Amino acid sequence: MRFVGSIMMKTSLKKELVFVIIVLFISMGFIPITNGITQQKQELADNQVKNLILSNIEGKPDLVVTDIYPQTTCTPMVSGMAIWVVNIGDATATGSVHIHFVVKRLLFGIFPIPIYRDEESRDVSELTPGSRIIMHGPATDKIGFYQFCCTINPHKSIEESNYNNNYYSVKFLVLDPEWAWGWCRLN
Repeated sequence: MRFVGSIMMKTSLKKELVFVIIVLFISMGFIPITNGITQQKQELADNQVKNLILSNIEGKPDLVVTDIYPQTTCTPMVSGMAIWVVNIGDATATGSVHIHFVVKRLLFGIFPIPIYRDEESRDVSELTPGSRIIMHGPATDKIGFYQFCCTINPHKSIEESNYNNNYYSVKFLVLDPEWAWGWCRLN
C-alpha cells in the first residue's frame, strides 16, 4: 500500500512541475507584439538610426540592414522574416533595392549549413535619409539553431557612400517555428 502512495505522489509532483514549466513558458510569450516588434524596440531602432545618420555626411545614400526578426500579423503566428532596411546616408536612394537572403542551419549550434538562398528586389521611388522599408525573407518550419544572413544592395546598383556595412546576420534558437514566442534570439 505504501508503494502505491509513493507512485501517486511522484506523478502528482511531476504534474505540478510540468504545469509550472508550461505556465512560465507561456507567460514569456505574451509580451505585447505589434507587427512582430515591440514599441520599445522600435524606439531603440529609431535612436540607433538617428545616431548613424549624424555620422555620415558624404552626399550619397548608405543602405544598411538594422534588424531581422520573425514577422507576424495580427496573431503571433510567424509568416516569414521581416528585414529592416534603412538609408543612413545623407542623400535619397532611388531605384531598385536588392537583398540577398541566406538561411543557414547551425549543426550542433556551431557549423553553418546553407539550406535556403533567395534574392528579392523592391523598387523605391525615394528612400530619404533616415527612412526605412521592410523587406521579407523566408522563415524556417523546423526546430533547431539557425542563422539568417542578408546583404543589401549586393550588385551595387545603388551608389552608396559605404558598401562595407551592407551585411547583417542574426542567430535564433527555434523551439516552435509557428509561433513568435518559439523564437529565441541568440545575438
